[in-house]
Amino acid sequence: RGLYPKMRVAEQLVHLGRVHGLDRGEARSRTSALLDELDLTARAGDVLSTLSLGNQQRVQVAAALVHDPVLMVLDEPFSGLDPFAVDDMAARLRQRAEGGVPVLFSSHQLDL
Repeated sequence: RGLYPKMRVAEQLVHLGRVHGLDRGEARSRTSALLDELDLTARAGDVLSTLSLGNQQRVQVAAALVHDPVLMVLDEPFSGLDPFAVDDMAARLRQRAEGGVPVLFSSHQLDL
């Protein structure tokens, strides 16, 4: 999955934000906003490997968003999500695209 399975969710997102050049305060701020946006706030202190597949997938997307990318290339971003979560995630990615961020993703779900 490309994330650290033994690391706590929020700690991991802050770390990845720092890797992408954010200062600690900005990384924490963006992490908090993304956890809220992706309905993961209650999981912020959980170790990644203890999360359901769907929540792990949300953390994966949060990791891709934490540094406010200018381009998004995602491989199966809907894998492990239930139908309602797929619709929600698709809407969030669509928002990014409408905001000017090119979003390219692969999916086996042809109705997206």
